[in-house]
Amino acid sequence: MFIKESRSAHSNIVRYVRATQVAVLSLLLLSFCAITFFNPYLYNYPIYKGGHYFFAELLSLTVCAGVFIEISTVRKFYSLTKLDIAFAAFVSACLLSRIRFANDLYINEITMNFFMLCPIYLLIRLVINNQNIGILFYVLAALYVIEITMLVTELATSYHSTHLFLALKGTLGNSGLCAEFLLLVTPVIGRLLGKHRFKARLIVYALTSIAIFLMESRAALLALAVILAFDWGLFESGRTRQRFAKSQFALLVVIATIFAGLLICKKNSALGRVFIWELSAKHAFGSPIVGIGYGEFPKHYQDWQLSYFLSPDANQKNIAFADLPNNCFNEVLQIFIELGAAGLFCFLLICYLVCQARPKSNQSPVRTLKVSLCALLVFSLFSYPLHSLPILSFGIIFLAAISTFGLSSQKVLIKGVYGRLLLAIVFFWSAYAVAFSKQNNEAIATWNSAKKTESAHQSGALNLYGKAYPQLKTNGLFLLDYGMSLFYNHKYRECIGVLHKSSLLLPSTEPILFAARSYQELGDLNDAESLYYQALNSIPSRLAPKYLLLKLYLLKRDTANARNLCINMIGSGEKAPSVEGEAYLQFAEETLKKIK
Repeated sequence: MFIKESRSAHSNIVRYVRATQVAVLSLLLLSFCAITFFNPYLYNYPIYKGGHYFFAELLSLTVCAGVFIEISTVRKFYSLTKLDIAFAAFVSACLLSRIRFANDLYINEITMNFFMLCPIYLLIRLVINNQNIGILFYVLAALYVIEITMLVTELATSYHSTHLFLALKGTLGNSGLCAEFLLLVTPVIGRLLGKHRFKARLIVYALTSIAIFLMESRAALLALAVILAFDWGLFESGRTRQRFAKSQFALLVVIATIFAGLLICKKNSALGRVFIWELSAKHAFGSPIVGIGYGEFPKHYQDWQLSYFLSPDANQKNIAFADLPNNCFNEVLQIFIELGAAGLFCFLLICYLVCQARPKSNQSPVRTLKVSLCALLVFSLFSYPLHSLPILSFGIIFLAAISTFGLSSQKVLIKGVYGRLLLAIVFFWSAYAVAFSKQNNEAIATWNSAKKTESAHQSGALNLYGKAYPQLKTNGLFLLDYGMSLFYNHKYRECIGVLHKSSLLLPSTEPILFAARSYQELGDLNDAESLYYQALNSIPSRLAPKYLLLKLYLLKRDTANARNLCINMIGSGEKAPSVEGEAYLQFAEETLKKIK
């Protein structure tokens, strides 16, 4: 009787643990949905101002719940795989790369979002198993269907309004990243369909191919070709593999044709990325061991591009392609620039361990996850998927799942008491993250209120900005809005200080231009001219800095420089036609007539 009661108690505990694991996984997936639909990027982006840290609250609460459940469960040992250690080393490299910023700028927007996502790895390692991995896959499949539905809706809207196929962006707000998200999920749907339903798999691949074609993503087409090559080996039957191979070959020919066509049609885009790679590679060895700091590429690139166009060796043809990108369009190169050799070694080690991973059984999802991550790696060589919150989050999940379901001959065992001690530290960190995320959400709500009221009540908006400042002082986009509000309230000295901080965080000429205008209002025309010139050479194709500098020359009665600048503006034209650009050019033409 005693034995039966013990077994009954043990079975109840097992049921409780499984139920709580499913609950934690469901909460985790809910936070992923919040990421997918509200948070496109790691860096500053206006679209996600509203509820950006809602995902962080959900995620931190989920980590707290999962860790608490694990601490309350008696476990003798915790095992760490090589992949676990490599991932921890990569995160450590990101932390160490920012030691030089041991002040208010140690945690910037990109770093904050990345470290919010890192606990996902630990959580998946704790809760994922053969019983609940299916939940994750079906949620991914549901997100795929939602994304395809969204693209069809966008296509129908754009067709009826313009009768042209416009670039589709999906829920991620970016056509390339949306295409990569579909690629990441496509092998998972293929696994759900099964090996023997190759026609259904081909339909899914064809659907993904059509979506990628409409989004005009060249990098996604290359990644799709890689998926097709790897997925062919999933079919064991020779006849089935042969039939699938013929269909694959036809798809690959179509993909190659489309890829060549897109290269020709989007030539300027390709040349722009080549220019970014050349300039980035030229400065890649500035700090070869620990890098320039995680998340620091955008601001350093702005300085590199400014120096390039100020040098006499600058190729004027590159002016047409120059911009201020948030990313290098090559994640491997950007990792080396930001994290140095230490971070690149950890990243390559993770790639190697993923390639070497072997499934524990035939039912293991390791191969499917490897195909998805391989497509992600190919895509990352030409784009920036690791700076997309949804794609990065699912990439971390797939890594943790491979570590869980992969066959590992060597593991590091940690005694349960020490493991629970480390988990307790994670629990308290996550509890702090919940409070921090809540404060950030409240500050962002205050920020939005300031944006709504500033048109009608400038001083009231300024008070709201001041209230949100302590919590958002490392957000470059917020600092830009705050600085602009100070400018329109004629607080020019304070405006210059806030915009200087914004310029350290935000790759944009806007903080520089408003700071220059503030100096001009204070009568310091030399400093204003210097900043206008800096903004002009950061992106030489932009007309706004030239227009403001032209007005300054007219104020200083510097007719020689004003004439030369008018000729430059009229000769260069505008890169992207706009109402403001036409007004700037018209002003330059009228000014040139008056000067002559």
